[in-house]
Amino acid sequence: MSENKLFLSPEEVAKKRERKVQVLEDHDTEEIIIPKKESNESDNIKFFKRGSRVQIAFETLGRFSIPERMWFSDYNVDHVNDLTLANEDNLLETIVAILEEIKNEDCEVSIGECTLEEFMEIMIGIKQQFNNPLHDHKWICDCQRGKDDSEVQVNDLKLDLRSLQFRSIEEADEVLRESSLEQFKEMTDETFEEYLKRKYKEDYSGNISDYDRIKEVNSLRIEEPISQNIDGHIYKFRFTRIKDLIKAKTITERQFAGQIKMIQNKKIHGVDIESLKIQKQKELDVINKKKAKETLIATRALSLIEYDGKVLINDDEKISLYRNIPRESLFEYIEFVEKISFGIQDEREFVCPLCGKTDKRWLQRKLDPLEFIPIESSSSNKPQGFKRTNIFVGI
Repeated sequence: MSENKLFLSPEEVAKKRERKVQVLEDHDTEEIIIPKKESNESDNIKFFKRGSRVQIAFETLGRFSIPERMWFSDYNVDHVNDLTLANEDNLLETIVAILEEIKNEDCEVSIGECTLEEFMEIMIGIKQQFNNPLHDHKWICDCQRGKDDSEVQVNDLKLDLRSLQFRSIEEADEVLRESSLEQFKEMTDETFEEYLKRKYKEDYSGNISDYDRIKEVNSLRIEEPISQNIDGHIYKFRFTRIKDLIKAKTITERQFAGQIKMIQNKKIHGVDIESLKIQKQKELDVINKKKAKETLIATRALSLIEYDGKVLINDDEKISLYRNIPRESLFEYIEFVEKISFGIQDEREFVCPLCGKTDKRWLQRKLDPLEFIPIESSSSNKPQGFKRTNIFVGI
């Protein structure tokens, strides 16, 4: 088999998934046909509405904590009121609690176990099927950088949610294999044997010649944990879950609560009320920026599940270990995860009506799942790129 045929293109993968399969076997010169198992009409539909519920068919295909499909009913009036009254600090917890109420009752898995991609699919599916498939996505052009928040102008991108492009985790598997081929070819025998020992553990035969590198590449699939060798230490991660965001926010709120309270209660003799208010806000802005940074660190750290064979349970220990990861290794991991991303994979042109600049941007790096709740919200920017040498999946 030539190397060019080791992997299927995304188009070939899609055709194989759509094709009706009939298995033919020879038996006493008769052709025995084993028909494909009958499927529901919604099997190949991303968002399928029936009655008062919408089905979400996740691109992760049930590979992680959440099942392959879930059903949700629409928000009711109480839910919309709760979301409208929620503030920035408790909005995520509010929507997660509501999703717990409206998901199908036979699903015992908590919404907090969703990956960020699965959570996004839920939010989009509910809006598209119950509200309006036409969505105003708010975004900020680079020309607004450096301006005060009160001066920043926000643009709107008219987005038809029905036109969104998605990548399944099986298609992302192919990306993983393609990007891993050269890495495995260039491995020294020592490095390849180290990989085999970590993967097969006690089942490793002890003889490197028993294993074929190409077969090892073809067996790769995206699964947890994701293992990274950093300066001789093995860190194992899982994909970030929604519960990590919620817990991280709780950790940092507790961390900065005292400082925020002191600023709010501050009184300065001889300073008028309005001037003091402005001064307090400036100090709170500084604290909130630190808080946002610490929340991001804590969120990523909570996905660290093992270090040099030790299962990590204590959150403080996870955060401490994560802080000590070299910057280059951190970027390597982030870029690797972005390379094998699944869920929304959609590049669009963003044209700024203010400066006329046109940029091509990936929607999955721009969309904020909370902008799909039935109240106003905004989105944020994320970095991009890829590089990898010491990261392996499933071991």
